[in-house]
Amino acid sequence: MPQVKMKLEIRDKDQTFTTKATYDPDTHLAIAQRKFRQQFPTKYVVSPDDIVKHITTRGRIELKADVSVETRHSIRIAPNPDWKSMSDEQKIATEHKPPDVPDKSFKIDLHDLKTLYQELKNMLDYFTERSYWDSLIKKGKLSISTILILLTAGGGLFYLIRDIILPIFGAH
Repeated sequence: MPQVKMKLEIRDKDQTFTTKATYDPDTHLAIAQRKFRQQFPTKYVVSPDDIVKHITTRGRIELKADVSVETRHSIRIAPNPDWKSMSDEQKIATEHKPPDVPDKSFKIDLHDLKTLYQELKNMLDYFTERSYWDSLIKKGKLSISTILILLTAGGGLFYLIRDIILPIFGAH
C-alpha cells in the first residue's frame, strides 16, 4: 500500500512541534524527519482512528495526527471545530489488526513505564532501521579492488626487501 504524507503535531510536555511525516498504513508507522538529512528519522506509532482531516487557511485538506514524544504513540484529543472527522469510506484502508500488537519477545515489567518507553524508542529507532544494519555489514566487507591493491602493495614490499635491501647487507 502506498505511503501517505501527513503532518504530525509532536507534543513534549508543554511544547508542541509540527513536522511533516510519511505514514505507512500497513505498519501504522509515521516516519518524521525534523532536520534536513537526519540520519535516523524518528518513528511514531499512529492509530488510523487518531488521524483527522484538517482544512488549512488556504482551503487545502491535509491529514493530521497528534503524537507524544514520551510514548511514541498517537494521542486522541478533543477535535477542533475546524477539523472534519473522516467518514468510514474516506478512512485510509488498513489491515484489520490493532496497531499496538506487542511482540512476544518484548518482555517488560508493567510497573516500570520508563523502561517500557525507552525499549519502545530503541525498537522503533534502531531495530527496524534496515539501513543502519546494512551499513554495519558493509563496514566489515572489503571490495575486490581494495584487496588487489593491498596484495600488489605487499608484493612490491617483498620485492623491495628481497632484491634491494638484503643484497646491501650481504644476504643472498
